[in-house]
Amino acid sequence: MNATNREDTSAELDWKELEVMSFLALKKESHKREIIREIKQRFPNLRDKPNSSLYLIFERLQKKGLIKIRKIVGKGRKTFVTLTDLGKKQIMQGIQWSFQLIVPSLIQCLTSNIVAECRPFFTCTASSRIAFIGPSLILTADSFLKNFDFCLQHEDQRCYFLKMPYNKNNNISDCETISCTPEDIPIKDGYFHNVLSMFALSFLKDYEQRIIFLRELKRTLTSNGKLFLVELKQFRSFIYNVLSSFTNFFTMIFFNNSDKLYQFGSNELLALISEVFPKASVLPIDYAEFIFVKIQL
Repeated sequence: MNATNREDTSAELDWKELEVMSFLALKKESHKREIIREIKQRFPNLRDKPNSSLYLIFERLQKKGLIKIRKIVGKGRKTFVTLTDLGKKQIMQGIQWSFQLIVPSLIQCLTSNIVAECRPFFTCTASSRIAFIGPSLILTADSFLKNFDFCLQHEDQRCYFLKMPYNKNNNISDCETISCTPEDIPIKDGYFHNVLSMFALSFLKDYEQRIIFLRELKRTLTSNGKLFLVELKQFRSFIYNVLSSFTNFFTMIFFNNSDKLYQFGSNELLALISEVFPKASVLPIDYAEFIFVKIQL
């Protein structure tokens, strides 16, 4: 492969190669076994594979001119790996390429998963009232609006957009907009039958604020109301780790502000919910980057 052809390799890199390069981007030089151990730790489906099955990753990257391999012969041969200048350039191009591809696909995939879980959970009757809370970029996306048309099948149904301070000036079509804060939702007690809240807890600064917000949501729900939470989960991946080293990735996508979103451990989030909903039926569902929680009063 000549130098000209090597310049255009970012689209050819598979996810394993990107993971190796992301690990090397944080260090000047790393032992091959150390890299493989880290990749296996990140991805459980690779843990049972022999190390030799992953050696091809390094061979491919070396042929593409993206890494250098240095071997030291002594008591057992040690192999050290570094990124080349071309490899460093490809990491930066990969960031731009990933950002362009991941934003629309992430929103579409997230919306599809929410609808698949939410549609059978929410029982929208002819007179039901549903509230949406979340980032405007998702709530105003065509994929979201089309998938949630089932909430507007009857004239008497009411949909509300609870507009938090981070929503800026966006509104949602076919929804009544109500400006509010996590501490104060200007709705009477027991009004909503269903509430879909996306990333609201991840945006809040501390434990006490999250408790107050959940109590406000509980207050606005009917006695048998349903709350569907979507929050950012603790996870590791090339896309998130590398993009986050330059910008608060999800924050920029969802809220366009400088504060970093909080990532929950699954047990941590469930413990928080149990403080406010001790008698409710709670069902968590884990996805790669997100955790969904269905709460039935």
